Amino acid sequence: MKDRERDIRREALQLVFAEENAKCTSIMMKRFKQIDEKNTGHIQIKHLREAMCSCALLTPKEVNLIIRSINPEQKTYEYKEFGNLLFEVRYELARSRIMDTSLDKMTDNMVLEFAVHDTKKDGSITITQAKKALFSSKHTTLTPMQVFTLIGMSKPDPHGFLNYREFAKTCRQAIDELFSMKSLTEKAALIESRQFKPPANIEDI
Repeated sequence: MKDRERDIRREALQLVFAEENAKCTSIMMKRFKQIDEKNTGHIQIKHLREAMCSCALLTPKEVNLIIRSINPEQKTYEYKEFGNLLFEVRYELARSRIMDTSLDKMTDNMVLEFAVHDTKKDGSITITQAKKALFSSKHTTLTPMQVFTLIGMSKPDPHGFLNYREFAKTCRQAIDELFSMKSLTEKAALIESRQFKPPANIEDI
């Protein structure tokens, strides 16, 4: 198998995640500037973490990797570099191929992660709990937009609860079809050939 088929190119992933990364970076830059009252271009690392943790367009895994990528001796962070750092983190997560290598066991693994929130032991959890589980999953490298896409495929009852065993199957199929390395590479090719356009309503998130 050729390297192009086994791994996703940096330029390809930039195309695939361009809209989502731009939206997240725009939101974060506004928050950083609010924190940086003296307009120094830098904020303390603890403030960086706090700001990221409050952003719905970043997962806990992404936040942790961003913090780990910063020199532990640094006291402040030059936030104009955030967009580049965010892409690097998402690129490395995609290249890790966690989702590709765990597809066979993904349904069972996701059921276990959803079950943590099933306090009543009745096989159901809320949409909010399902989203939380997906955001913190150890078996996927989903971006927030991808998580929101999966949540949109759920079929909750009138009270907002869903059967997480069935939802896990839906997630597994969608991840294979939409978010696997093969799917991302194919999507990038479509974008490059201008046959694919990102969702028009991404600014509404």
